[in-house]
Amino acid sequence: MSDSNTSRTDDASLALCLSGGGLRATLFHLGVIQSLRAARRGDRSALESIGEIYSVSGGSILAAHLVLNWEKYCGSEDDFQSMAKQIRALAYRDIRNRVVRRWIGSILLVLPRLLGRGSRTYWLEREYESLYRGAKLKDLAGDDTRARPRLHILSTSFKSGEMCSFSAGRFEISKLARDDRPLQSDGAPAESIRVAFAVTASSAFPPMFPPLRLSERMLDKVEVSDLQGVIDLSDGGVYDNLGAEKLIHDKATGQSRADAVVLSNAGASFRTEQNASLWDIVSRNVRASDIMMRRVADNTDHRIALTGMQLVDIRIRAEADESGLDSETQKKLNKIRTDLDRFPPLLADMLIVHGHAVGLRMLRKAGFEACGSEPMRPRASAKRLGEEAEYAARRAAITLGASDWMTYALSAFVLALFTAFFWSAATSRLTYLLAEQQETDLKAAQIARIAAAEERATNESQLRERLDVERKTLLTENEGLKAKLEAMGKPVAEPGKDNADYQVWIQFAGSLTREQMKEFGRSVQRKWPNAPGAQRGGERIASAAGKREVRYGDRDDEDAAKRLTADIVATGLVPSMESPKFIKGISPRSLEIWVSP
Repeated sequence: MSDSNTSRTDDASLALCLSGGGLRATLFHLGVIQSLRAARRGDRSALESIGEIYSVSGGSILAAHLVLNWEKYCGSEDDFQSMAKQIRALAYRDIRNRVVRRWIGSILLVLPRLLGRGSRTYWLEREYESLYRGAKLKDLAGDDTRARPRLHILSTSFKSGEMCSFSAGRFEISKLARDDRPLQSDGAPAESIRVAFAVTASSAFPPMFPPLRLSERMLDKVEVSDLQGVIDLSDGGVYDNLGAEKLIHDKATGQSRADAVVLSNAGASFRTEQNASLWDIVSRNVRASDIMMRRVADNTDHRIALTGMQLVDIRIRAEADESGLDSETQKKLNKIRTDLDRFPPLLADMLIVHGHAVGLRMLRKAGFEACGSEPMRPRASAKRLGEEAEYAARRAAITLGASDWMTYALSAFVLALFTAFFWSAATSRLTYLLAEQQETDLKAAQIARIAAAEERATNESQLRERLDVERKTLLTENEGLKAKLEAMGKPVAEPGKDNADYQVWIQFAGSLTREQMKEFGRSVQRKWPNAPGAQRGGERIASAAGKREVRYGDRDDEDAAKRLTADIVATGLVPSMESPKFIKGISPRSLEIWVSP
């Protein structure tokens, strides 16, 4: 392949038409381009001899990439394969399902649709941007170092039914002769329109995608009424799926200088199917479109011949031994679906190899010298290749893709919706039950509080009775000891002056631990030895909560109560104590400690 950067002359006399047919057509055409690289026309390759390209739908996907990267497609084998790799990546991308998932997401989120970003054609254009990377129509012209073919990306006006085309920096509507009207074209500059927009308009197949709107403000210097307002554009295959009609029109008006045309036809083959299922709207629309396209295609060869151009007709339904595929597998390739679903690597390989092989065969038949490399058969068994081709004939349902983040976003949204629905249903049922249960719980709590209060009162009464019994017993013992001491002639301490004369009882509550109270009890017992229960920390009782006081029941015991209060503060158990409190009913020489944090 030539690596020259010299400017190509304008006398290139070969035209190329790339038909529609979804990604099947894109991949088949890539193989045909490979055959054009290998074939010679005079002193250069057949590919370099191409001066005009007319493309439709799936053909436009490749054609735009071909012209934008013309130098690499015509360059070294490594350059070509790097471009082919980008086309393969798009075929693996699963365009249709990615578009549908984002369209569903925009419906659910509402906001994208309000901003004009929710239609299926909008998301289709975004998918194409991954391949064309912001290129505009003006970029199709290339630069002065190496001329590029004139590309015509074809679409259909959904309102007028006329053929439309995007080329390097220009948009045109081609009008055929009708009644007394001659052949004519009306156009306007459109340098700023993105290539992805043009390809979307060319491949927006009506059953799947709504028309793409081209507004007057997207064009420059609109001077004809037909281009004013808004033009709704749809798949170019609606008008002519081969792309030849525009070439014939240009040849008749002197705009084309081609004397030969390579017609790469990878469109859907028309076949009678007695058992075909046409139950859904997409299948019925596709079938109606196939019938219409068949009628147009049947007459194309004859009409091209009338222009005087040589025709190299490369059809996907043809067979070529050079592909390395058996006859049955090649026949199955003609039945592969024509959509934008994912094409797995093995299927892509078969279509590219088949296009390469059939292209070489037809170019040789037309007198071209084919001296390049032969197609390389895909690395798989004949059975595996046949099964892959047969499976690809089925039109797949909308699926979720594990590699697409939108799949998880939609799944999360649906899960949230179902969760909200079931939560609402459960809440409506639980509301009554909760209200009823709450009323029952309130009644039960009230009863429990009353029972607890009664139990506390009973416990305190029993405790007080037990303490009184113990006090009386100890007093009796103390009197007996005093009597013995007097009988023995030993002096008896004056009542109320000796701490040992007093019985000290400890009651505590709150967060004070048993270990703290035991230590406290030992400290008290060092100065107040007659402190029953001190070693075990006293008695925990709820009514001691919030209290820090010493209680006494005899006015003569007030001084002793004050001494005990000071001793308690000295232990550090509590930061402060209230003044001793006189309580009737407490026996003489009995002191009660009531503490809490």
